Amino acid sequence: MHRVGCSVTWTTQPEPETGQGADSTLPRAGWSSTVTNTQNNQDTVYSDGVTRKAWDVNLKYTGSGTYTTTAAGCQSYTTGGSGRFAVNYTDVPREVAGAVSVAVFSIVTVALSTGQVLTYRSSTQKIVSK
Repeated sequence: MHRVGCSVTWTTQPEPETGQGADSTLPRAGWSSTVTNTQNNQDTVYSDGVTRKAWDVNLKYTGSGTYTTTAAGCQSYTTGGSGRFAVNYTDVPREVAGAVSVAVFSIVTVALSTGQVLTYRSSTQKIVSK
């Protein structure tokens, strides 16, 4: 992503030439067909407490899904699949010779019709080249 605030249409894409990643598919029902970017190379605090330079990709879901309740009273909400899309990294500097890893930080925010907002955060390290 080069331009902050850009929006692009989510379309199908072929397998990357490197053979890594997965084919893009069209977004499923309820998912926006627009993917937006709001920051590039900004200091961002990840869920592990480490501050890293980061850019973002935002997907939006609006619609209904299915609630299920466990015997303990916990509720789950399922939207169904969103589809998959490849992210191609360019200009990723190597910290040391060898593999390059990119930290991926996901935030899922859900606004319920009651006004309650639920947030889920996760982070992983992705190896993008060797």
